[in-house]
Amino acid sequence: MIETPVSKPDVNVLLEAFQHFEKNAKKLETAYLKMQDDFQKVNIELDAKNNFLSQILQNLTNSVVAVDSNGIITGFNQAAEKLTGHSMTDVVGLPYHQILGSDVAEEQSLLYTLTSGIHIAEQEKAIPHKDGYAVPVSFSTCLLEDGHGKLLGALEVLRDLSEVKRMQEEIQRSKTLAALGEMSAAVAHEIRNPLGAIGGFVTLLERDLENQPQQLDLVRKIIASLSSLNKIVSNLLLYTRPLALQLQQVDLADHVGQVMDFVTIGLRDNSVRFEKTFPAAPVTMNVDPEKLNQVLINLLQNAVQAITGPGVVTVSISEKIIEGREKLFLRGIRQDRIVYIDIEDTGKGIKEEDIGKLFNPFFTTRVDGNGLGLSIVKKIVELHGGEITLRSEVGKGTVFTVALPA
Repeated sequence: MIETPVSKPDVNVLLEAFQHFEKNAKKLETAYLKMQDDFQKVNIELDAKNNFLSQILQNLTNSVVAVDSNGIITGFNQAAEKLTGHSMTDVVGLPYHQILGSDVAEEQSLLYTLTSGIHIAEQEKAIPHKDGYAVPVSFSTCLLEDGHGKLLGALEVLRDLSEVKRMQEEIQRSKTLAALGEMSAAVAHEIRNPLGAIGGFVTLLERDLENQPQQLDLVRKIIASLSSLNKIVSNLLLYTRPLALQLQQVDLADHVGQVMDFVTIGLRDNSVRFEKTFPAAPVTMNVDPEKLNQVLINLLQNAVQAITGPGVVTVSISEKIIEGREKLFLRGIRQDRIVYIDIEDTGKGIKEEDIGKLFNPFFTTRVDGNGLGLSIVKKIVELHGGEITLRSEVGKGTVFTVALPA
């Protein structure tokens, strides 16, 4: 095979072409490196913006839930975790209806907005909590679209109304009790006058019947009944009368311990045992010692009376102090420190339908009760700026919790 020799002009052309290619390749490499650098800067800026938006989303006080076009949860902020009891890692990737759609009307679901395109503005509903109870919320929804109008998903913003509903119920209850209090005060005064007269006449009758045992026994039963009635009237006046606090700084653990000792001395049944769980350091706060005694004695005696046979009454004191960005609220007012007194018994418990009525005046579950003790307890606790709550299970016992701002 004979090779054709390459002429010199052809070599020069090839050389120039190669040099031109090498020059353009360097330009392309420089442009590519610049593009990579620009792309990295864009990524850094995008990550920074995403982190910024994520921080805003996570720190919103309202709950935010986002779904994609298929109704799968893609966003779930910290407020939503607190509201529902579910963690973000557990729910992202799951269908919306599985977490928040059960027992919710179709037209109040985020999926309704997703399928119909109708935005919902500020309505109310109840959503399921992980622990099985319903949480009242206000909510609004909207569609998520890109810049070209393509559907990306939908967004729901929820606000917890539990405290609002509780305060509404409390206001309504206060109005009812205020009207009842005015009537009760008038009735109590009207009863007390003839009650004093009856007591005086019965005392005279008791003196005249000293030598007639059978009749004297009946008179003494009348006197006991009058005493009981007078106690009810006194408690009723105490409940309806405006109270003023005489605040003093006390060591709460020491004070509660003394009241426990006092109640223990008066126990007729030694089968009920008292236990206490107090912090090692003193818990000092300003309270009215006399009125706090009323609260503690009433709750401790109720705890003892709830126990049939051997049992335990446990009194615990704890406190919660605000840390970092945490917020503490008591009756809707922000607090820096709250002290809790828990009084727990191993008694028969309280029926669920009775729990909501327990602090109403004249409601009682005891045959010999007058239904004013817990009403007065609630009034005193609220006068201190605190609140009293309870949880109970039939057959297992009851826990009353007194929360006081410190």
